[in-house]
Amino acid sequence: MNLHTITLLPILLLAGIPCAQAAETAFQVQGVEDGDTLLLQMQGQPKRIQLLGIDAPEAVENPKLERDLERTGLRRAALLAIGQKSARHLGELITAGDSVRLVGDLGKQDKYGRISVVVIAPNESSLNTTMVSDGYAIVLNRPPLAEPLKSRLQGAQHEAIRTHRGLWGSDREITLAWAGLDARTLPAAARKSTPSVR
Repeated sequence: MNLHTITLLPILLLAGIPCAQAAETAFQVQGVEDGDTLLLQMQGQPKRIQLLGIDAPEAVENPKLERDLERTGLRRAALLAIGQKSARHLGELITAGDSVRLVGDLGKQDKYGRISVVVIAPNESSLNTTMVSDGYAIVLNRPPLAEPLKSRLQGAQHEAIRTHRGLWGSDREITLAWAGLDARTLPAAARKSTPSVR
């Protein structure tokens, strides 16, 4: 076991990724697609990378936006606005030309053709956790997440809601509806009303 493998092992274990499936490689960012998807240059080809375990509102017109509109009853402009805020925030964390590391199974794609992995930014932070912690994404339990990653993301989401970070502060009611959460079920410290947007 070389030094590179030894330093990688704690990251893999924290992410809950079995070492047999884990890969860690640096790739160049081409751009941000939305709040949970990056475009990277991989083997000379652009690839869509989904931040494993998180979901962000849609920033552009697409079939998922239509499903979210039907599910939530929110106005199109309101839902697109929070999606654009989420995408902008990810763009502030990582920009085109940056080099990121991917931790996970690079051979597995989701139903949208994206590779779902943990993305490590140049500052060594997980973009997956940061987006949830900053209040611009929520925990997505598909595919089933390994417990260490799921627990870390759930803790970050709880704290973001409680402290009104990101969309939980600026667009609380819209974000609650999009996330499928009921404000009445939140702890008292996390409740805060905003004008109706439905």
